[in-house]
Amino acid sequence: IIGYYVFLALMFYLAPIFRWIFKIIWPLLLVLFLVSLFKLFISSVGSSYVPIPTSIDYPEETKPSTETLPIKDSVITRFRKWKDYQGKKYQGTYQIRLRDYNQAKAFKNNLNLYSKSKASSDHIISKLKDNDKPKLLGLYKMFDSIQKANKLNQKQFAEMVVTFVQDIPYAIVLSDGCDPSLYNDRFTRNFLLNNKGSCDGYQRFGINTPIEFMTHLKGDCDTRTLLLYTILSHYNYDVVVMSSEFYGHSILGINLPYNGLSYNYNNQKYILWETT
Repeated sequence: IIGYYVFLALMFYLAPIFRWIFKIIWPLLLVLFLVSLFKLFISSVGSSYVPIPTSIDYPEETKPSTETLPIKDSVITRFRKWKDYQGKKYQGTYQIRLRDYNQAKAFKNNLNLYSKSKASSDHIISKLKDNDKPKLLGLYKMFDSIQKANKLNQKQFAEMVVTFVQDIPYAIVLSDGCDPSLYNDRFTRNFLLNNKGSCDGYQRFGINTPIEFMTHLKGDCDTRTLLLYTILSHYNYDVVVMSSEFYGHSILGINLPYNGLSYNYNNQKYILWETT
């Protein structure tokens, strides 16, 4: 009984203090409650969700075929239309396995370098080409069907493939972010200032592998040259990658009977072919 009355007395004398404490704590609890609701909403619809790439921009009458791909494997489908140098129109649909895209990206990010010399750049190009080359079956199938339908000779087929790549809008690929203030060279800075959105940042070595490029269609000179080097070597063309550290540029060299600027290597004449 005594304890009960002591408790009542304490509550009576401390009631004003409790009222002030409650007035302070109640708004804080309300704010915390609202913040937790906001975080819950953001987590349900926020950017942490990474979507699986889906098919884009193929005509309604064209339905992706899965006859050469496993049904259980997610597939990325792309439809392209372009013209060659004579104005002849081509179009086709190709597919890439999602697991091949993920593997190509992981392979690039985990590629070990044996040095930081010029030879290391050759090592990167060679390794990326060798890794992606056997996984571009959907792209080869599209080119094969175009060649069969149009009966293209060796030069016409090469031009069809190169113009396919040249037709894809240019996007700069960088090892750092796409902020112009990060760069001192005039080309990169001006391009980022004047072509917002045409940038693929934080890509190791500042390059996309052939499979990465054919998936999201973002590539600059060395990404395009690497893709053409990979495709044309699959069709047994004698091709080389020509890179200039001075100009920061990369082009294709091909051993075909063309007129134009050339480079002689191992007693072979390689015509220089701009890929952008």
